[in-house]
Amino acid sequence: MQLNRVFQNLIENAIKFAKPGTPPRVHVASITEGDRIVIRIADDGIGMDDSAKERIFGMFERLDAGSQIAGFGIGLASAKRVVELMGGTLLVESEKGKGSTFIISLLAAEKL
Repeated sequence: MQLNRVFQNLIENAIKFAKPGTPPRVHVASITEGDRIVIRIADDGIGMDDSAKERIFGMFERLDAGSQIAGFGIGLASAKRVVELMGGTLLVESEKGKGSTFIISLLAAEKL
């Protein structure tokens, strides 16, 4: 149930932070790497620079302070916490203006 909320949050953010005037594109894929399942959620949105990549996972952190985009800055912090409690990692790769890819790595089900 909590992992469903993580996916919902990441996909909602991909849509919310689409480039203005451009329909959002979100791609979800998974692969098995050794004893881990790696899930990538990629978008073609506004992206972010390197200095923001760790900050976005902080509680109440918003990169767009003062913008009209709704939110409280808790979604990504909660998502990271859920993934870590499951023994996994949540990382982001991003380039400002070119979108973001969130990468979830979890132990494969038979290893849990």
